[in-house]
Amino acid sequence: MGQEQNSSKEKNRGLPWQLLIALPVGAIAGFYLASRLSFTDFLWTALFIFIGLFVNINIHEIGHFLFGRLSGYQLISYRISIFAWNKENQRMKFSIMKSKGYGGLCAMMPPEKELSNLQHGLFYAGGLIMNFLTGGLLVLASLTVWAEFSLLANFTLTTGIVAILLATLNFMPFVSENNPTDGKIIWSLILKKPFARKLMEINKAGAQLAAGVRPRDLQFTREELPESPLVVDLMAVLYAYFIALDADNRDDVLFYAGILEDNIHLFPAPMLPGIYYELCFTGCVFNNHSMARRYHRKAGKILQADKDVNGLRVKAYYEFYVSQNPEAAMGYVEAALAVADKFPIKGQAKMEADLVRELQKHIISAPPAPAGR
Repeated sequence: MGQEQNSSKEKNRGLPWQLLIALPVGAIAGFYLASRLSFTDFLWTALFIFIGLFVNINIHEIGHFLFGRLSGYQLISYRISIFAWNKENQRMKFSIMKSKGYGGLCAMMPPEKELSNLQHGLFYAGGLIMNFLTGGLLVLASLTVWAEFSLLANFTLTTGIVAILLATLNFMPFVSENNPTDGKIIWSLILKKPFARKLMEINKAGAQLAAGVRPRDLQFTREELPESPLVVDLMAVLYAYFIALDADNRDDVLFYAGILEDNIHLFPAPMLPGIYYELCFTGCVFNNHSMARRYHRKAGKILQADKDVNGLRVKAYYEFYVSQNPEAAMGYVEAALAVADKFPIKGQAKMEADLVRELQKHIISAPPAPAGR
């Protein structure tokens, strides 16, 4: 019960900001719509708002993508509502996924070269820039070029206003569902807040991994976990876990896996499958079958469909240690080794391949299962 209350408190830090904007805007819009629009007009407006949200969330994520590409970022995952494109073995794979806690997502990996804070900042500001730009152009077009076409003018005006409101809200510095807004990141960079420093350390570690540096060789120092950890603090723990895993430091692996599990309620929804993978893996190698089964079940269809080396590694260990099916485990081992060099994070790929080879040795040396009667 206490954990649930803490989770709610941590994940809804941005609620006052949302209410501060949503309540007055909603009240003004409500009075205006009630006094000016017929019921049919109201239905059209509601439809335009719905379409406008979808369009503008997509424009926002495209903005992140475009500005990210300018700085050399690589696209890892792109999601709009339930539609998802995830990079798997150097190709973008389409799937339908539940979206929880986010309307859109553009996950990109920093380039191998070190970037300036300005270049990182432009990536995080890309969505806002696109929303403000397209919003202003749409409002202008609705009042000039398309003014004589009432339905089109109303649609472009509504979509433009939604774009500006969405960008304004996202420019506010707060955290919602433990996801920082773009404004939280941008203002932290401008004001040189601790949050920005931690984020830049995470980005530098990501760039090292992308360049082929193994986790155990990362130049990365994790700070003490604060009482109210944010996503950057949890990412630092995840990196510390990978460093320990690659260095074969079993005590630290168990320690950091424990921190991840204790704070799992604070992870943003898009990050959860990866955390489930590692907790399932930890359960396998430490002979905690109930833990392995629990997180294998939580990873569910995402893990089942995963054909990247990290997903195959988890499935191989699960089949060998929990399902006690060495034949199935060897199948996943061979599949993992076949695609290891296609994994976008080169340094992690080296660790993944070694972990899979280690399991391969255990499978080969394991005594054969007794024949059935």
